[in-house]
Order: sequence, then structure tokens, then C-alpha cells
Amino acid sequence: MSADLQTSLYVGDVWHKRRRPKRHAFRYPIYYLMLDLDAFERGAHALPKGLSLNRPNLFSVYEKDYGKRDGSSLKAHVLSLVAGSTAAPVSRVMMLTMPRLLGYGFNPLTVFFCLSETGETLAIVYEVHNTFGESHSYIYCHSTPGSAVPLHDADKCFHVSPFYGVEGTYRFRVRTQADKLGLAINYLGRDGVLDMTASLTLAPLPLTGANLAKLFLKIPLVTFKVTAAIHYEALRLWLKRLKVFSKPEQAKIRTKIAHAGQSKNNGG
Repeated sequence: MSADLQTSLYVGDVWHKRRRPKRHAFRYPIYYLMLDLDAFERGAHALPKGLSLNRPNLFSVYEKDYGKRDGSSLKAHVLSLVAGSTAAPVSRVMMLTMPRLLGYGFNPLTVFFCLSETGETLAIVYEVHNTFGESHSYIYCHSTPGSAVPLHDADKCFHVSPFYGVEGTYRFRVRTQADKLGLAINYLGRDGVLDMTASLTLAPLPLTGANLAKLFLKIPLVTFKVTAAIHYEALRLWLKRLKVFSKPEQAKIRTKIAHAGQSKNNGG
């Protein structure tokens, strides 16, 4: 996957569809930032007014919200996850994430693209957060940079939705073009049958103060709405009488990394 991954805004929608045991679907407008993690090291002088790194602003991104969550270098953390597993040295790490808005943020999924010096994708880290304050990373390392990233799988080993058990497989599809970025995650149950699809379809916009202000007005309080939507959709599923699975103990799972690939490896 070559690419056009530069610091920018990405605007579009998120779509979910459950296929069994009962059908359930929703779609919401959303926007993300694509940031070079080097910006945390060299300072954010090129960022527009209204957006800050590691300090308060209308929009802000904090390293302590990701990875080890201790405020240490996020790039160093991501590089440690893929160390020794990439086909070439990683030159840049680009992060696709929703910023905090007015100090509040919640990211169900943040994606880190590890790129070569020429911009080819060497690895992808999918950092998943649940509403219990826990996180887990699924990692894909690309064996042949320069070609499109193929479908890749990871065994599910982290509790997210109370309406699914911790079993089955995630199948990831990533597509990036000059005018679009697409991410689809298919969840296959223990029997290998498709249960659910979640997707992001996003188009890039220049990261400017004017565009941030327009999005603030067009999709107001988006980070608050993400959390509200999670609970609203959970209520709808509960009213449909879906089975509820208890949350397993996951304190130790945070340190286990499942390597995604065409050949699956069990991460826990």
C-alpha cells in the first residue's frame, strides 16, 4: 500500500452491521486526524490554531491516551511492538485517531501505519479501547512492501462488546488512495461464519484551522457522541434480547500482542 498518508483531516462515516443472531445496523458521520508521531518529538509548530499536542486546546491529542498511557514516547512504543518483524526499517509512523474535543476523547480504534522511507506500509497496529478503560493492540507486519496490503486476520482476544464472547476471528481490509481511506473489519464467529462488519470510509481534507472550525460546527461534540452512541446502540441490542456475555479478567491481556497476518497467530 503506497501512500498518500500525510498529516491531514479525514472525514466520512462509520458503519456497523450485525448479521446474527439478530440484524442490527447503524451509520454515523465522523472525522479523524492523521498525524505523524514525530510531531510529538519536534513540536507542533505546523499545526493549525485550535489543535495542540499534549496540552489543552479546542482539539488536542495526548500521548498518554495511547500505548503505555504514561506519557512516554508513543512512537517508541509503536516501534517496540513491530521491532524485528518488518521487511525494512520503519521511517515514519502515522496515527489515525479522533482528537480530544474540549478535553474529552474516546477512541474505540486508533490505527498506526508504520511506513518505510519511501512511504510503503511495513506494519499496521490496531489499538482497540473498550469502555472499561482497557486496551489491546493487534499487529500486522507486511512481508512484501510495495504491494497492496492483503486481507489479514487476528484471533479475537479482547472483550469489547458485551454481546459477543471473546472468541472468533477479526479479518482486516485496508485500502488507501489519494481521495479515500477505507478500513473494514469483519468479525467471524467461532464457527467461521460472518457475524459483524465495521467499516470506516474517509476522505482527506487539509488540516487547517478553518476546516477544524467547520467540522466543529457540522458534527458538534463528536467525541461525546461516540460514547453516547455506544451506549445507545447497546441499549437497542439489549432490547432485542441479545445474549449478554460477562467481561472476563483482562488486566494481563493488555501486554499480549496478537500478530495479524494471512497465517493467524493466537495472541491470547
